[in-house]
Amino acid sequence: MNVEAPGTSPNRALRLGDGWVVSLARAGAVAVNFCSGEEASIGDQPLPMVRSLCLGDLRRDNDDDEAVVSTSGEVYVFTELPDLIAKAAVEETSVEVTPGAGIDRCIYDRLQKLDSYYLGAFEHSLSARAKNAYELVLKAHAHRKLFYTSVGQCPVLPETALRRALLVGDAEDSAPQEIACVGDDDMVSVALGALGHKVTSFDLDEYLLTLVDRFSRQHGLGIKTVKADLCDPIEPEHRHSFDRFIADPMSNRECFDLFLSRGLGLLRSTGTCQTAVFAPTANVFREVAANMKLQLGSWNRRHNRYYSHFMALHRYESDQVEILPGEKTVPCIKSENYAAPLELYQEDYYQRRVVLLQLYDDLDNQRFIKPLYLETLIDCLCADLELKQARRQVHVDDGWCAISLCHDEGYLALHGDRHRRRITLSLYPFDPQIEDRLRHLVINAFKETAKEAYSATNPEIWDLRLR
Repeated sequence: MNVEAPGTSPNRALRLGDGWVVSLARAGAVAVNFCSGEEASIGDQPLPMVRSLCLGDLRRDNDDDEAVVSTSGEVYVFTELPDLIAKAAVEETSVEVTPGAGIDRCIYDRLQKLDSYYLGAFEHSLSARAKNAYELVLKAHAHRKLFYTSVGQCPVLPETALRRALLVGDAEDSAPQEIACVGDDDMVSVALGALGHKVTSFDLDEYLLTLVDRFSRQHGLGIKTVKADLCDPIEPEHRHSFDRFIADPMSNRECFDLFLSRGLGLLRSTGTCQTAVFAPTANVFREVAANMKLQLGSWNRRHNRYYSHFMALHRYESDQVEILPGEKTVPCIKSENYAAPLELYQEDYYQRRVVLLQLYDDLDNQRFIKPLYLETLIDCLCADLELKQARRQVHVDDGWCAISLCHDEGYLALHGDRHRRRITLSLYPFDPQIEDRLRHLVINAFKETAKEAYSATNPEIWDLRLR
């Protein structure tokens, strides 16, 4: 809460420690150390104070351990501050510093490592300006310390932000474009500004807009920031003023309607668009585009890769789609009208959980690959893990058998082939305890020696093979 100003001028600057970020969920704000997994409560603090802490704009008074002042003059009581300092979640300096939290080296190093898995495939083809744009995007992401997880904030990797900007191109190779970033959670505006385009970032997140504005000023990128709620009408001065808009909406019909309508309201008659589309909702997106009389251009599959506030690669991926408005294009929400969507932050698809497939080949005791022995393994598994089965089915034929078990969460299936000396296991959803126990049972019963093992993964499947 706000209090009267402390008796002496604040002279100790506060910032979140390296490796610490703030997750702002519906239950409140929590500081998380993504390196150690440690958490620290920030309590029921006003949002402006949390934003100031993440921006490095709080100052602490020497005479009061719980009184803090933002650089804009607001004064707060921060009862959790001593505990946060004790955990190194918040650091303080004894001298006044320039406002701003600076680069978090832990975030920088982690994102650089995640990017390295993909950047090597095209880094050799980048121009010097493109490499500089990537470095700036990486630094901008490394400044970020606050994530609104309650509204689905999940930014793309810096390398993806660069590749989105490269779909527009370098302004030196063509005339600079005026581009609207409709939502700038991914900070694509930084890459576009570094490539010489005139960018305006529209977002409702004041923290993000402040971060982008400061970074732009520091590096001379010329990015304009506008606080905007897409549910409100577009301001007249922004209507039909841009050559292109870029967006990454949640994948549901109402969000597609809103983001595309607002983006089209910002475009000139000759403008084009780019938007992210999650593959399972492609049909929904096509219907929305058809209703607005939009033509679809290039469709870049699995173009966008994301990371969570734990600085870990997210399993979610999306396509990048080019949209070509025409003379008959009609937004479903007019620029001057309000919008009242009900489900902006709920994906319009069923997200399937991970499936496990295991193949045990070249078995030593193939004569025991029979229903009696395989069912005994499943009985041991159920007893060890207290797994309650809803139904069990057994199929037998010459040389092979299959046993499937359904339980409350999913199923597991074993297929034994005596002729090929092979057992195949399928488990959905993947459960580490079930997998670990079943693997030990199968190997102990059927595999006295092993030659090799390897695994293959993608966002949907973990495939572990043992020979």
